[in-house]
Amino acid sequence: MIIGSPWTKQELNVVLLGETGVGKTALVNLLANVCAGTKLEEFNEKIELNNESYNKENYSQTIQPHFYSIACVNGHKLNILDTPGLADTRGIDKDNEHMAVIVDAIGKNFDVIDAIIILGRGAIP
Repeated sequence: MIIGSPWTKQELNVVLLGETGVGKTALVNLLANVCAGTKLEEFNEKIELNNESYNKENYSQTIQPHFYSIACVNGHKLNILDTPGLADTRGIDKDNEHMAVIVDAIGKNFDVIDAIIILGRGAIP
């Protein structure tokens, strides 16, 4: 794809990865509002709130990988797999659990992945 060229695929499949608390689910919410053509002052929750734990800040808030299929105003579709956070304070065993369910969810939801977006904390070296 050449920068500035039009989006020619009808559907784009994206997986979001990153450590706990970097904003993966917030990015889904932003993209869903932008794709829907929602004005900034009218943005609203587009995420599945019952998939969020609202536990301690350093625990993954997303309970299970969640697949979002977002219809865009341009007629295209954005498919996003939001995933539980890694580097959870509950240790490597919890990260391994998360990775297993993420791999399973990728297999169930995608034949092709167009992009993997890895979010990180910019303030932590």
